[in-house]
Amino acid sequence: REAPVLKSMVAAKIAYAEVELAEGSPLVSELIRHAAFRTRFNVSVVGVWRKNAYRLTNLAYVPLRAGDRILVQGETEAVAELEKFADFSSAQPLTDEELREQYSTDERLFVVRLPKHSELAAATLAKSRLADVFDFRVVAIFRDGKLTVMPRGDEVLEGGDLLLIEGQHEDLDVLRGLQELDIDTKVSPHLGALESERLTLMDATLDPRSSLAGKTVGELNFRERYGIELAGIWREGGPVGADLADERLQIGDALLLLGPHERLQLLSDDPDFLILTPLGREPPDTRRAPLAAAIMLAVVLSVMAGYAPIAVAAVVGCTIMVLTGCLNMEQAYRAIDWRAIFLIAGMLPLGTAMQDTGAAAYLAGQVMDLLGNAGPWPVIMGLYVLTAMATMVIPTAALVVLMSPIVLSAMADMGLQPETAMMAIAMAASASFASPISHPANILVMGPGGYRFIDYIKVGIPLTVVVFITVMVLLPMLWPLAPVPG
Repeated sequence: REAPVLKSMVAAKIAYAEVELAEGSPLVSELIRHAAFRTRFNVSVVGVWRKNAYRLTNLAYVPLRAGDRILVQGETEAVAELEKFADFSSAQPLTDEELREQYSTDERLFVVRLPKHSELAAATLAKSRLADVFDFRVVAIFRDGKLTVMPRGDEVLEGGDLLLIEGQHEDLDVLRGLQELDIDTKVSPHLGALESERLTLMDATLDPRSSLAGKTVGELNFRERYGIELAGIWREGGPVGADLADERLQIGDALLLLGPHERLQLLSDDPDFLILTPLGREPPDTRRAPLAAAIMLAVVLSVMAGYAPIAVAAVVGCTIMVLTGCLNMEQAYRAIDWRAIFLIAGMLPLGTAMQDTGAAAYLAGQVMDLLGNAGPWPVIMGLYVLTAMATMVIPTAALVVLMSPIVLSAMADMGLQPETAMMAIAMAASASFASPISHPANILVMGPGGYRFIDYIKVGIPLTVVVFITVMVLLPMLWPLAPVPG
């Protein structure tokens, strides 16, 4: 029922203050309902201190008295202006800590959703009678990714609105109960159409290989498919228009998602999304951390010492991790990037086919015809540049599988061992900066940063050149060329 993120968004714009009603003020003896605080002062009455006690409910028909200390709520600018009115002998702003201690305001804020086809849609706040029936104060309205703080009584409600309301737990329980009863229109028209739940906001973007790209928001129906709402889209440095239903999602879009915490948590494992603001998880169990570190170190050392190939050592290490309880099978499965596994598994036969059909030898021959006479290093440079250019359109994992047989054939033609050239294309594929498609990290920042494809080219190409020069300088020192043993 609570929405911590939405509360924090509103908190930056809302302030509270205690004002003391002055002697001789025309408000003395007026009912709070008739005092029209919203019209006169642009604030709402939240509570009244009288006879050493706070009154926070059923305020509409409370008559005001001189000396009453009134808790009011409004936009920061409006609250700051209160001390200028002669109706109040004092106006004291309250800190967040004072609010929590004296009024327990955090426990009085809830989110209520207005369904699309509710009869309250098209009604004004005043006509909704939320304040009259349940003593609810609408603090903010969240609609189409936009936040309206302290809406006025003539604000028209729309289907899909999220209302941040202030009220009592008991009243909210009554409101929920009305959903199962026939509504007495004389008392509370259409309130049974309201839903309430615990809501959280989360930022996400589409994965570079997401199946959702190109589909409209209406087609995807986030509420039915995921149990959440798409509250807004940020694209190329700005928000997309309010009508999202016909908007087609694009790679790099930043999505503002709103829904129950548990539903949003499931998206962390969805291959179509990259999460920009991960939700809080249970703190990790660190009791077996030393054991896990020892297993990982043993795997690395066994490979470095040549006792076992990396594939065997890694599988053995993972098995020991599960057997010793460092992680369970569900966590192990979830940690595997199955898309990368299937992508590489699908590309390996292509690499084998390139070797068996002579395609790799043909492409290597073209490289040799162009650069072979200049020596091995120009050939390696050419392969590096070819790989770096290909990262703009081909995912890194697939590209390395495609380039490997070409490099092997080229090095075999020159009678050289392939390690140096293979390391060169590995670095070229890893240093893929010139396209958002080439690496998940690139697409992760595209939407939130408002970047376009051309921005990656502008920054990525110079950065690629810098890495190219660095690799060509260090490679001969760390991986010198060596002939194939005769």
